[in-house]
Amino acid sequence: MFLEGVSRVVRRPIRSLGVAALALTVMAGSRSAGGQVPGELRGLVSDATAGRAIAGARIDIAGRVEPARSDADGSFVVRGLEPHAYAVTIYAVGYAALRRDITIENGRTTTLDVSLEPLPKPLGAVVSSATRAETNEFAFDRPSIDASGRRDVGELIAAVPGLVVTRAGGPGQPAHASIRGSSASEVLVVVDGVILNSPLTGVADLSQLTLASIERVTVLEGGQSSRYGGRALAGAIVVETRRARRDASFGIDAGSWGERALSATLGGGSTASGLLSAERRSTRDDFPYDVPAVRGGGTARRANAGATTTSVLAVGGLDGPAGSLRARADWRSTSRGVAGSVVQPSLTGRDDERHVSASLDLASNPGPLSVDGSASVSHERAHLSDPTPPFGTPYDDRLSANEARVASAAALTGPHTAATIGGDARLVAVRSTALTSASPPSQRITGAYAALRATCEALGSEISGAFNGRVDRDDLLAGTAVSPRASLELTRGWASLSGSIGDGYSPPSLADQFFHEGVLVKANPSLAPERTRGEAELRAAVRELTLGVVTLRGDAAVYRADVHGMILWAPDFRFIWSPLNVDVRRSGWQLGGRLAAPTFFGAAIDGGVDHTDVTYASAAQSGQVIYRPRVTAHVSESMALRLQMRVDAQTRYVGSRRTVAGTDLNSLDPYWLTDLHLSVPIARAAWRLDGVFGVENVFDRPASMLVDFPFGGRRWTVGLRTSRRTLGESG
Repeated sequence: MFLEGVSRVVRRPIRSLGVAALALTVMAGSRSAGGQVPGELRGLVSDATAGRAIAGARIDIAGRVEPARSDADGSFVVRGLEPHAYAVTIYAVGYAALRRDITIENGRTTTLDVSLEPLPKPLGAVVSSATRAETNEFAFDRPSIDASGRRDVGELIAAVPGLVVTRAGGPGQPAHASIRGSSASEVLVVVDGVILNSPLTGVADLSQLTLASIERVTVLEGGQSSRYGGRALAGAIVVETRRARRDASFGIDAGSWGERALSATLGGGSTASGLLSAERRSTRDDFPYDVPAVRGGGTARRANAGATTTSVLAVGGLDGPAGSLRARADWRSTSRGVAGSVVQPSLTGRDDERHVSASLDLASNPGPLSVDGSASVSHERAHLSDPTPPFGTPYDDRLSANEARVASAAALTGPHTAATIGGDARLVAVRSTALTSASPPSQRITGAYAALRATCEALGSEISGAFNGRVDRDDLLAGTAVSPRASLELTRGWASLSGSIGDGYSPPSLADQFFHEGVLVKANPSLAPERTRGEAELRAAVRELTLGVVTLRGDAAVYRADVHGMILWAPDFRFIWSPLNVDVRRSGWQLGGRLAAPTFFGAAIDGGVDHTDVTYASAAQSGQVIYRPRVTAHVSESMALRLQMRVDAQTRYVGSRRTVAGTDLNSLDPYWLTDLHLSVPIARAAWRLDGVFGVENVFDRPASMLVDFPFGGRRWTVGLRTSRRTLGESG
């Protein structure tokens, strides 16, 4: 059964990608100039403040999929570059990225020596150069975001194995993340230290995070309560907005279903710097979809599903000899129809949301001892209404939420050890007509954490051990929540073996406890927090193994993370829906890998499979937890063709979802979707101009619906991107 399942998962994506790659290669094939001889790029990466070499810096060259890395002395070399102009970006953890334009001449060596400016370390943001084969992290930096062709964070992270993004019916509609079979309220989403999860429902809507203003997205799988506290029971998604630096870019997009988008980013300065980024995206309010046989079959049109999202980010930075300061303000607005499900469609439902936040971050310059501090405030307003709903009485609900947060941390780093201590405090005030009068008007949450990491050499191997612990106090919960986690890693050459064990928790939301009673709906004020105890993971990895012109990377992991008291909404004997605590068994395994051939058009193939069992532990219930897929998988390939043309293809698979074991009752069929993205350079002068073309659901596969919210069929997008990465600088 297992081999047959894997065969079905892998066979279709590979066939789809093969056809797609062949088609695009024929479409985009280009000729190299006669008599050209490849050249090379050499250089040195150093710290602009201390003057020391920076090891492990990443050197991204536009048009090449596989980056280069600087050696221990800061030097790097990239061979086999075709003679023409390139945009080069240098990244290093803790430093501002630097972009330069260079020209490779016929058979010649070009030298590029750069000095990177240290960056402030915003509290709560995870900045890591670790690859997927090294940790349980997936990281998307600015170049990969640009190359993805995606619109929002939900679309960007949908290919992470073990992570399922559920979107309520189409582009612009709410998008929620589940990690390893979790509830969406068990995944914490943090944007520059500000929590995105709704103070009402505990769920984060990823569709509101458009990508023009985002620098980096990191997905942390597995319990993260030992660092981030509540809501990180199954994982965390950490979003960092763009930094103030010399930068300019503009984009325009158009696509099917009336999609339109405009984006712009402009920044400048050195010691004192600033950046302004804005994006507006809209889609039409209807699209066609296939009606499943159980609903009568045929085709229909989704109505009242239009959406408009606008976001503005302003950033200012000041760097000095002792440290740095960063001020940030952002504003987001979303207006969309609430179309309802296929069973209960609505033509009059509306959802209008506004969010504004501001933060101030202070950081000392990197050294043995560093101190950081931050403060932020945010305001959220939402209005959901439907004067003529298909079921129940009309509603007109409003939400107003305010939050203030302060945090600080100190880190001490030595040759073989690193220690961090920190704490944060939040005050949240929520008013909503959807809550009963018994709902508390405010909530205070305080937490303190500590982390210790040590490494040593023994028997030709490196041994690393880490301990993280956090204590949280929530005035809506009895007692304190303690979340420890310990890990151990053994590395020898290109292979590593690691293991971890820890606890986590997620509190009930205000809606779970105090939602006003309606037709067939009743809240439960006596709910207990969800908890994991002894969540364990074991992982083996192969890191950057070079075999001739090919590099390999891979990893395999097994995990177990039973949830004590998962909060699930279910009907009682009167068919009144109410939340209750249910014990759930959660365990699974993951396989992932990457094959890259940098000298062969920069080609790379990534793939992964995740199998998660999420089953009821209660004798009164049985089978798989509702709509949690057991198997998810992805295969993606990238290829940089001649003249910096780039092709990206991605196939993702979501297995069947079933609610009752041994029967087809309420089951949802598996689906797989293939997307293509093509970037074509048009001009490479002081300003770069690129044309982009994307097709989603290339083979127009009818995807099964998630809880009766339909997917549309094939979609296309075209656009133009222009940028000048190094204002005021020569190449």
